[in-house]
Amino acid sequence: MFLVPEGPVIITPLLDLEAWDGANCTFTCRLAAPKAASVHWYHNGKEIPDSDDDYDQKYDGETASLEICEVYPDDGGEYSCVVKHGFCFAETRASLTVTG
Repeated sequence: MFLVPEGPVIITPLLDLEAWDGANCTFTCRLAAPKAASVHWYHNGKEIPDSDDDYDQKYDGETASLEICEVYPDDGGEYSCVVKHGFCFAETRASLTVTG
């Protein structure tokens, strides 16, 4: 008999955002995930490293957020938040449109 770990679930998905060039913006989603889950953010399919000073990534065990500290035109595109626990994962995606 196997015990399968419960996988993460997206409770409130990311929403599309529009931001002015030079402003800041924040993507936020609510999660239900085991404490050992990890959160990963991606921009146009490329993972955003925790060490990237252009972004502020937070996860408090329930809410994951990605703040873009100063938006530039090349920040536009698709963002995704992937929550992983073991072999299970959940993902939500949204777009950022940069204006101005």
